[in-house]
Amino acid sequence: MRHTPITAAFLACTMLVATPALAITVTNQDKGEHTLMVDKGEAQATQKLAAGASAEIECKEGCELRVTGS
Repeated sequence: MRHTPITAAFLACTMLVATPALAITVTNQDKGEHTLMVDKGEAQATQKLAAGASAEIECKEGCELRVTGS
């Protein structure tokens, strides 16, 4: 039973990695403004992100992010 603690730790880490994200934080590290498009399936939102700004996006059911502009 020497391998049990290692196996339990591995499974715990695997579950954390496999868990879908509920939210994501996007930070604009460029000098210019960008437009962030969030596609949540039936709903789509557009948000301007100034240089150095951050935005937190909730993705409870999953989403797709696109960054455009400069």
